[in-house]
Amino acid sequence: MNSVRRTLAVAVRVFRQIRRDPRTVGLMFIVPVALLALVTYLLEGPSSPPSVAVVAPTQRLATWFSVNLLEPVAGDAWKVVDAGTAAPEQVIKEGRASAVIVVPADLFSSAVHGRRPQVEVVVEGAEFQLTGRILGDFRRLLPELAGRLAAVVSGPLGAMAGGVGGEGPSGLAAAPPFSVRYVYGHEQMRMADYLAPGLLGYLTFFFVFLLTATSFLRERQRGTLVRVVTSPVRPVEVIAGYMAGLSPFVMAQAGIVVAFVVWALGVVYRGSLGWVILIELVLTLGAASLGIFLSVFARSELQVMQFIPVVIVPQAVLSGLVVSVKVLPAILKPVAYAMPLTYATTALTDVMVRGLGPLAFWDEVLVLAGFAALFSLLGSRSVRRA
Repeated sequence: MNSVRRTLAVAVRVFRQIRRDPRTVGLMFIVPVALLALVTYLLEGPSSPPSVAVVAPTQRLATWFSVNLLEPVAGDAWKVVDAGTAAPEQVIKEGRASAVIVVPADLFSSAVHGRRPQVEVVVEGAEFQLTGRILGDFRRLLPELAGRLAAVVSGPLGAMAGGVGGEGPSGLAAAPPFSVRYVYGHEQMRMADYLAPGLLGYLTFFFVFLLTATSFLRERQRGTLVRVVTSPVRPVEVIAGYMAGLSPFVMAQAGIVVAFVVWALGVVYRGSLGWVILIELVLTLGAASLGIFLSVFARSELQVMQFIPVVIVPQAVLSGLVVSVKVLPAILKPVAYAMPLTYATTALTDVMVRGLGPLAFWDEVLVLAGFAALFSLLGSRSVRRA
């Protein structure tokens, strides 16, 4: 009986303690619902259509294929881009489209004679979600495309060419073949190869944020921070000192993690380790500054942990790690581009999957540096407040 009373006393104390902390209560009930709503909307909501270009040996053929065949069939699934006679790799590297349909020169002659023309699809290939979606859509749309082509050659065009021979229009509509070519990566790449850059950035951001916020909270609880602030040391010097102290560990962490995923896990890696460490270092500066800034609003380690579902988890969902930012619902794209992990994921993918140099990701690094400067400013002000 006494044991029951003691247990009830502890339960009542815990209940009252949580009830007096409105932020904890709010996080317990609101954040899970909000995150579930976000993920559901992300997976089942109206996504933005990926851009798919059409190239052909002649501008006239590319335009005819885009306007008369692909656009009516694709509908809202794709944003069709007429790229004329440009090289498919150039269209993708310039960011004009995520995939290119290469129309063969013998499209009409093959169709008129009842042969199924061989179409090639060139995909960007660095984002598995986007590549899988485009190829899945193309397989779904291909019979209808072939059916429309068969209808065209069965009409005046086919009559002018002497009628449809071979397998006839029904043969044209029977699952025409197509080949796939990758600009980056290849079809044998595993899920881990695609996820490694995003996970590397996410884990670095997560642990540095948590470490810095907890360390700064303890500095405040022990009174160390007050003594530092009342000394001639300026807040910006405190922030800079924290970053300088973390930098060697961050560089070592990036080197160890990349070495582990490449040599132990066999992840495909094409770029320079130096660029990975640079991106990680800039990302870390922002994570450390954000941790310092938000630690002021926490009174315990538990409240520091409460920032994770609010600050960290949404970035994991929207930064391109789960779904490509290119096809996010329009309402979520501004949110994704307001998060530092979005730029870190893009830059690390440029290095590790695409094998590109700094000319490809300097703008992402510049934005990450901007986030670090903004969070440092907020962090220095929060140090004074502490």
